Amino acid sequence: MMILMGTVPTTTTKTTATMMRTTRLLRQSSLISHRLLTTTAAAPSASASATAATNNIPLFPWRSDPILLQRLKHPDDLSGTPSQAVWSRWARQGLVARQLQVGWFDTFFGSWKQTLAEDLDWAFQKGVAGILSNVLSVPMAKIDKEDGGIDIDTSKLDNESFEWTDEKSEHAKDYVKGTLQETLLSQYAPFDRTTHDLQLKIQPMSYELEHAFVIPVITREAIAKDSTLLDLYHDLDQSIIANSSSYDDVKEQVEDLIQKSGGSRTTFTLVVDLSVECREQFCVTEKESGKVVQGSKDGENVVLHLVRFEMVLTKLQTFGSWIISDWDDMLDGNVWHLRKDDKEESSDTSTKDEAETESSSEKEEKKVEGKDNDNDDDNAPKEKPSS
Repeated sequence: MMILMGTVPTTTTKTTATMMRTTRLLRQSSLISHRLLTTTAAAPSASASATAATNNIPLFPWRSDPILLQRLKHPDDLSGTPSQAVWSRWARQGLVARQLQVGWFDTFFGSWKQTLAEDLDWAFQKGVAGILSNVLSVPMAKIDKEDGGIDIDTSKLDNESFEWTDEKSEHAKDYVKGTLQETLLSQYAPFDRTTHDLQLKIQPMSYELEHAFVIPVITREAIAKDSTLLDLYHDLDQSIIANSSSYDDVKEQVEDLIQKSGGSRTTFTLVVDLSVECREQFCVTEKESGKVVQGSKDGENVVLHLVRFEMVLTKLQTFGSWIISDWDDMLDGNVWHLRKDDKEESSDTSTKDEAETESSSEKEEKKVEGKDNDNDDDNAPKEKPSS
């Protein structure tokens, strides 16, 4: 795994200045261009359709659909920032690079993204192997094939002998607790291998860092303990954006937020979205009848997964571990840093901007069509005047 070391600012003054520069930079980028089309609910996958016959409760929640996710069609990092333009998202990614102490040269040219994406791709495979091991009660060694990807077929395990002790079970639970965020982990229940078989084969082919942004001061854990912190964070955010408060007032708001959140003066949460293109096959069948209840037996699909990671940075150069907080928007990004009102406002703004964008595109198309018609008239053969 890549080790990123560096010095994180250690004073409230530096934290305040960083927040002000960060928020104003994001606001400036939002004025450059309108918000692009935002995320919507993903189209029902083949697995979701197959599961409808079983009361819409998937035995193993997994998306193995070749249809592209909406948030990959129309980029949206779910940061809550008004602009989703390329330049704006690039700026937010640059702020993540600086928090990871990436050099200016690598930050500007983006070479750091490939290195980080490689590490996160590795973490994605380990996360999938870990949750499979936990719910299937099967050692990870029989699931994770390293460079060979993920390969598990429970119907072929029946005649195999392997020891699965209570100690190994606890180890598997501890592993996924440190790999998957609690809400995502709660979506998975133990899989009954006596009644159903599961086949999942995943071979990652490529990966790319799609989105990245920084959430200053607050963390998911702090918000879970006290949701009123979101109001303080929102007020601070608005003070900086509107430039309606003096530096000293903003500094006081930062200190108040830090004190009430119980965090340090140099706490930041990094959020990263990684796309992973995989060749895979996924199928859940009834053991007796062989009936497919999830996925398909029709061979492999090429699937582009979207995986969201989070990491908390604290003072004294301490970097936490990346955890998977969502994949394929199963939890709509598992967003925790925005209030409900902020999410609804963002959704309303996105809908309006989407309509404006479509209207603008239609006008441009009509203009081009009109010019083409004019050109056709100009190029049409002229009748020879009669003498």
